[in-house]
Amino acid sequence: MVAFSYIMMFGKNRLITAGLLHAKVNIFGWHGLWLAQTIAFSPVAFLVMEGVLQSISLMLEHPGCNLGATGFALFRTITFPLARPGVAGAALLVAIQVLADFGNPIIISGSFPVLETEAWMRIEGWADIASAAIFSILLLLPSFGIFLLQRYWVGRRSYVTITGKIAQVDIQKTDAPVKWSLFAICAIISILVLLVYVGASSSAPSSTDGDTTGLSP
Repeated sequence: MVAFSYIMMFGKNRLITAGLLHAKVNIFGWHGLWLAQTIAFSPVAFLVMEGVLQSISLMLEHPGCNLGATGFALFRTITFPLARPGVAGAALLVAIQVLADFGNPIIISGSFPVLETEAWMRIEGWADIASAAIFSILLLLPSFGIFLLQRYWVGRRSYVTITGKIAQVDIQKTDAPVKWSLFAICAIISILVLLVYVGASSSAPSSTDGDTTGLSP
């Protein structure tokens, strides 16, 4: 659905490219597939990482502030190391889902070949089940490699924290440049997600359209 919606919005002679921007853009290919997969599976990564970040106690940042760490240094040395299991888990989950996805590549990848579509073409086009099985087995190799990389990256350290008694801690204010930069990134992602529903609704047939099949109800 993501790939189909983006074709309706950004394809040739479509609403945004031709109607608003007056430009001819070829969305088919690796760039269109990359955009569709990113928008389709970024919410999955967000849900995983949100829970991990919310579970990190804010009290752990105060000792770092007392030692002189601020801004990105505080995030790099305290927050991100504790969030590493969530980041690695989200990356593993999204990578496996992208490798297993068939709908978006078959619609928007164009002439850019991927293993999922090639396996399907071997069966549907050539009835070559043996070659299709080989392509399917090849999908296991990057999945297993990403799994081993995730286990190695996360398993090298311990992530146990002892904070003592829970206390109310005020959240420190984010600097204006960082705050508005993150806001702009979130706004762009939100607009791209909303465009999926706009493209899907614009392609839905209207109930008031005439009968084009030549058949009576």
